[in-house]
Amino acid sequence: MPIKPLMKVDEAKERILRSMPVMPGEDISITEALGRVTSCNIYSRRTQPPAALSSMDGYAIRFSDITDVPSEFIRVGSAKAGGSYSGTLNQNETVRIFTGAPVPAGADTIVIQENVDAENENDGARIIIRQRPQKGRYIRSLGLDFKKGELGIRVGKKLTSRDIGLAAAMNMPWLSVRRRPKIAILATGDEIVRPGESINKNQIVSSNSYTLSALVKAAGGEPAARLMVATPPAFPTYRMSMDGVRNMPVGRGHRNEYPLAAVAQLTEVTMADAGVAVLDYFGLTAARSELTADIAGHYIV
Repeated sequence: MPIKPLMKVDEAKERILRSMPVMPGEDISITEALGRVTSCNIYSRRTQPPAALSSMDGYAIRFSDITDVPSEFIRVGSAKAGGSYSGTLNQNETVRIFTGAPVPAGADTIVIQENVDAENENDGARIIIRQRPQKGRYIRSLGLDFKKGELGIRVGKKLTSRDIGLAAAMNMPWLSVRRRPKIAILATGDEIVRPGESINKNQIVSSNSYTLSALVKAAGGEPAARLMVATPPAFPTYRMSMDGVRNMPVGRGHRNEYPLAAVAQLTEVTMADAGVAVLDYFGLTAARSELTADIAGHYIV
């Protein structure tokens, strides 16, 4: 029998991907979304920052009150992150402000604390500004990062840690992503056993299927099954009926064995970890053509 030339890697990949369906979307927690692929555009549910915020610790003032330096102001209150000053600044009044706090009404400039001499840390204290500030400096304006309804993450984006942080800031506890393709991995050979099982002198420990399982996970798939396949009853005739292929039991050593066709119907791809050169030994050459034809979107590799 003439030996067929090996298929090129790029052609093999193209065939497999061509047979793969587009995975449906599912909603998952952002804590589980790293590395997943978005199934739709993601829009912000809020404006960030939600108000003009101070980006430094210091004093909020009206820039127009700076006529010369040094200039004297009277502290009338304070504002910290998570709180705010409820009043409106009048002439030569200032509010002690901390990073992340909303800028008080009337204020338009933050003077950093390093450029101020404070009489004390109480309201009513005299505050001396020693260096002329720049108008509007150290204020993060409303919506500087993004606004409500703005597109934040596009469809088809593989989510990074930066994307997860952005989604959280956009107030998105759940994200719509493509479901991971389910991959069945068949380890073939009477000579292989699982790690930790009893083993005789004619057997070896199965390792390829575990390697493939890890590679599937790293590529974004879900190893849905890692099953052992024993020598089929058809051996050594090298022939098996199509019904035999569909019903070929997989799952040796499990509590239950499953027909190969049933496993195929629950997954997008079946990977056969062949331990012999002639795949017909296990009927998998026939399985490739039969199941690919019978089960839409399925492929055996």
